[in-house]
Amino acid sequence: MTTLDTLCLDVYKVTSQTSDNDRLSLLVLQACIRESLGTYAYLEIGSYLGGTLLPFVQDQHCQCIYSIDKRGMLQHDERGVVYSYIANSSRRMLDGLSRHCSREDLDKVRCIDGISRELDTAQFEPIDFCLIDGEHTDQSAWEDFQLCLHVSRPDSVIVFHDADIVYKGIGRVIQYLEDQTYSFNAYHLPDVLFVIELGESNYFRHALVQEHILKNGFRGYLSSLEHTEPFRRFYNTLPFKILRNVWYFLCRKNVVP
Repeated sequence: MTTLDTLCLDVYKVTSQTSDNDRLSLLVLQACIRESLGTYAYLEIGSYLGGTLLPFVQDQHCQCIYSIDKRGMLQHDERGVVYSYIANSSRRMLDGLSRHCSREDLDKVRCIDGISRELDTAQFEPIDFCLIDGEHTDQSAWEDFQLCLHVSRPDSVIVFHDADIVYKGIGRVIQYLEDQTYSFNAYHLPDVLFVIELGESNYFRHALVQEHILKNGFRGYLSSLEHTEPFRRFYNTLPFKILRNVWYFLCRKNVVP
């Protein structure tokens, strides 16, 4: 029995910017898709060192993997900070993955250095499972989703990581799916994953997903709120606190009728 079969986090042997709950959630979805489809294709946007890629590389049921990353040294973010990614290259990622998998497994990884809106969708085989974890801006999340939607099968799964950061982009996605009358289900998994199941996939009904939500779902909610703590502290610093109270007083917003 492999670590994939037991949902053991030991399969994550490469550095990943995900929490233990994020990783477990991804393993749960991976197990459900593998059980349902037998073989499947995976696409990931924003791989960096390949930490979340490795479980799919090692999975014999995963026949094809696309890793899309613009591989820039700097990345914009809705939190207002430009993040640095040192020595960010596909070659570095593949070298790291090669220490934990066979050459045959690694050969199924197709690296594409670029951004979603510039890619030709004809180069992709039909995808069953997508993870969006690229540039953390609402616009990029929207563009990444559009690519995934166009290259995925009708009953595929598309997952956003760091949903607490790109929630406006996700909101735009949901509105689009509703306006276009797509059949879909959407839900949150701990810590910061937002899952969209298209068509009749219905993995959310699987016992593994249900059990995971019941045992850990609240952790994701709390984690998302905890990520807002720096902004709450800043908002409550003395100058802003005084100005806010003066404004509330003048507008009578702090008066209880």
